[in-house]
Amino acid sequence: MKLQNKHALFFILILLLVIGILGAVYFFFFIHKKVNHKKSSGYLTILDFDGDRKTDIAVYRSNNGGWYINPSSGAADYIVGWGGTGYTPVPGDYDGDGKTDIAVYRESTGAWYVMPSSGGPPYSKGLGGDPSDKPVPGDYDGDGKTDIAVYRGSTGAWYVMPSSGGAPYSKGWGGDPLDVAVTTNLTSNY
Repeated sequence: MKLQNKHALFFILILLLVIGILGAVYFFFFIHKKVNHKKSSGYLTILDFDGDRKTDIAVYRSNNGGWYINPSSGAADYIVGWGGTGYTPVPGDYDGDGKTDIAVYRESTGAWYVMPSSGGPPYSKGLGGDPSDKPVPGDYDGDGKTDIAVYRGSTGAWYVMPSSGGAPYSKGWGGDPLDVAVTTNLTSNY
């Protein structure tokens, strides 16, 4: 069937364009905000140290354990000493206050050291320590707090210590020598 009227074709194209724009606007203002910016419900913008629901710029220097933080809120840059050589940064919202807590994982011992942003006392927990363990913190129990977890590459086992107080558990998933655990907490050494 051939369209004879160029105006009808133009109208259909404009209608499709408007529907596409409305769909994009709906996604950005309603869906995107629920997925990436909902406070204290298991969704946290990665590295939001100041709680403004925007990602802050931060670097961790393993030679001195310095966290160099540039808040997105416009507050002054600051440095926090927590960690050092042999530690891996594992930031997350461990206390559930909607702000990223400074935390490190000590590869050689499996010790986790967390400095809560809510002002509570720093604490440590033990999980991991095998040479093939990689820290994979995340909200595995859905309570809005980051849980301590490691992926043991040599066996493909995931070990999780839920922040909700449930018993620690393990789950086998992976184990191929080429497997890399994928989480939302992405840190890298360049």
